[in-house]
Amino acid sequence: MVFEGMISNNKAMQDIFELIRKVSRTDCTVLIEGESGTGKELVAQAIHQCSRRMQKAFYAINCSAIPESLLESELFGHVRGAFTGAFTNRNGIFNDADEGTIFLDEIGDIPPSLQVKMLRVLQEGEFKIVGSNTIVKVNIRFISATNKNLKQSIQEKSFREDLYYRLNVINIYLPPLREKMDDLPLLVNHFLKKFTAKLEKRITKISPEAMEKLSRYSWPGNIRELENMVESAVVMTSTNILELADFPMITEKVANNPRKTRSSDIPFYAAREIFEKRYIQDLLHRCNWNLSAASRMGEISRKSLTIKAKQYGLMS
Repeated sequence: MVFEGMISNNKAMQDIFELIRKVSRTDCTVLIEGESGTGKELVAQAIHQCSRRMQKAFYAINCSAIPESLLESELFGHVRGAFTGAFTNRNGIFNDADEGTIFLDEIGDIPPSLQVKMLRVLQEGEFKIVGSNTIVKVNIRFISATNKNLKQSIQEKSFREDLYYRLNVINIYLPPLREKMDDLPLLVNHFLKKFTAKLEKRITKISPEAMEKLSRYSWPGNIRELENMVESAVVMTSTNILELADFPMITEKVANNPRKTRSSDIPFYAAREIFEKRYIQDLLHRCNWNLSAASRMGEISRKSLTIKAKQYGLMS
């Protein structure tokens, strides 16, 4: 199934597509969680494109890519003379994105000094330009994403708890590629068609041997890593079929980071802990971290659920 640039037949992803349709009808804030390379920005774009703001601006900001000294000015703008080098007035992204959507990627890396100002924008829809006392009112839909455990960051006092709850009205968790390997052939063929067209090559398919080897890798870089690997193979091959030899690093990668294909590949107690953590995490995500609702859905006492969630670092 293709949905707003995302391709998946996986049941968990189908549920996410349906959730995107629902939240797009509202202006509530959304927090997208998941490992690097799972497609968090694609989800943010899909929410925007399905919303009433689709004709307005969509701004994607990587909070970890902008130096802390420049991030405040980038977001809020500044007036002439606000700091050394501020020779002219400059609008910030919050001003430019009025009526549109802002996607704040790696929100867990935003410095504490800016978190309280971010909270004001979310709560009041207003901010002050750097170097000015003028209050600017804006109407922005906020979507943020992180690959960090923000609950742990709250415990470590590096992320504000009140800001977390403002950002996390709706939570979308993107599973890693290794947990939805039924999508692997679909994604490989999609990227194969994409890059053969781009590079003007006539490659018709991937060999079963190569596909089998790809399926044995754990893909720590997720879909982004898969895309890069397929592109490299398309560039390097001189035949019309992608063979195992066209993926020269895959054998080493599998040896160093194999996907656990059988539950008996790891000790019993470790397997039980992995299952419990994933189960409780999925349960809490489905219930938007409402412990009472999760307790009823999972048929587990609220006290036991709380103890397990704290044990696995899922809540403070």
